[in-house]
Amino acid sequence: MVSPAGFSYDPEQDEFERPPVCNEFEDADFDGVIDEVNPALLDHLEFYLLNYFKPGRYRVDQSVRKG
Repeated sequence: MVSPAGFSYDPEQDEFERPPVCNEFEDADFDGVIDEVNPALLDHLEFYLLNYFKPGRYRVDQSVRKG
């Protein structure tokens, strides 16, 4: 089989963990809500936003020094 990204795999030979849900209409945690956002994705997004660099400034004046 070949994935849409071009990853070729054979389920008989390859050993990798299947995601808990492969269809957006399945309810993996059985809470009645489907198509949920993966918490790991939110963690990565939060880390990215908290550690993103500050934009450069042309002139550093008193207001920039104050923050």
